[in-house]
Amino acid sequence: MKHNLFCPARNRGFSLIEILVSLLILAVGILGMLALQSHTIKSNISSDQRTHALMVLDSIEETILADRANQGTSICAANALDPFKNALTAAIDNTVDIDWTGGASPCPTRRSNGMNVYRFQVKWTELTAFASTRAKPTTIIREVRL
Repeated sequence: MKHNLFCPARNRGFSLIEILVSLLILAVGILGMLALQSHTIKSNISSDQRTHALMVLDSIEETILADRANQGTSICAANALDPFKNALTAAIDNTVDIDWTGGASPCPTRRSNGMNVYRFQVKWTELTAFASTRAKPTTIIREVRL
């Protein structure tokens, strides 16, 4: 009895083309997961920066509200915002800037319905740790009425 080695019924392995196609599909899936991971890291950093900025703005607001007897004027000292700015610089990065909105005076206030209005803004460039051309400046403004 003669055995034929090239009998299609006995050949049940994978061809080289099938293996290459499956490797291509696997590579595309892995690259997609890596891109998603990179986007997730950038979003987490952005969220962390916003959280720190809001916490510092809350601290400024609490400082003003604690000085209710003096209408919040303790925050109007020349270097009163420096500790807050230092906290933000350590938490976010060197692009952060905190200042008053509405002018260059140390404490611009305006009267609205018999109340003093204090406006602060925190501004920074998001995602400066990544070399992204889409990094945009972000500004958060907080207003305190006393």
